[in-house]
Amino acid sequence: MKTREITLISDLEKNDLRRVKRKILRFYHSFGRDLPWRKTDNPYHILVSEFMLQQTQVSRAIEHYEQFIKKLPDFESLVKVRTPLLLKLWSGLGYNSRALRLRAAARVIVKNHGGKFPEDADMLKKLPGIGEYTSAAILAFAFNKPVPVIDINIRRVLLHEFGIDNSVSNEELSFIAQRMIPRGKSALWHNALMDYGAALSAEIKKLYPPLTKQSKFRGSRREARGYILRILLKKKALSKQELLQMISHREKEKIFAQLKAESFISVKNGLVRLK
Repeated sequence: MKTREITLISDLEKNDLRRVKRKILRFYHSFGRDLPWRKTDNPYHILVSEFMLQQTQVSRAIEHYEQFIKKLPDFESLVKVRTPLLLKLWSGLGYNSRALRLRAAARVIVKNHGGKFPEDADMLKKLPGIGEYTSAAILAFAFNKPVPVIDINIRRVLLHEFGIDNSVSNEELSFIAQRMIPRGKSALWHNALMDYGAALSAEIKKLYPPLTKQSKFRGSRREARGYILRILLKKKALSKQELLQMISHREKEKIFAQLKAESFISVKNGLVRLK
């Protein structure tokens, strides 16, 4: 353990940890949100919700989650779904590449793991679209494992409640987060942390900005990619020339090539379609 991490932990008294823990659990008991993915520990359902919640507001994810699960109830159905229907179910969530990575992860789970969801962090992080945070969230919410889950709201809670400077990394903060998980209640605890963090005042949130800033959407490659996919969902098939005439982005040729390389679109007999 690094010296700074030892200092962070030693500066906190057990009474401080207990006080903050009681405060957060009391809040959750009174004001916890009723979210559909909290009513299950089905790993597939949790995986879908976590992909939807990546850089998307909770309210928007709620609108899509139940319909998605109804149409694609398990790994096998997700593996078989064609791209147009997948993107139609995902429409409105943004970052359409997440939908493709979600299906790619399902394919690996079915092919390499016999449809059984891995319960090991290192194995999870080898799946498409799953990094440090998502793997921890899946282990906590689907398997109730005592692993620290740290998103921007949970980070703000820990920094604010313990008076820690915003320069502390999530890796350093995880040593404190680990100590606070109640025995056998990891899923409940992290739901409580998330809701408490979401309810923090705007003034407090400004004190702890994200460590990395998201690039602007307007005029970005992401906006152009999404526009191309929406056009093809509506028009079904267009020539490349017709399609690119509808796009104003200066890098539209590169964006088109990238979408093709990522298997979002295909070109056959001179026509561009969703793959």
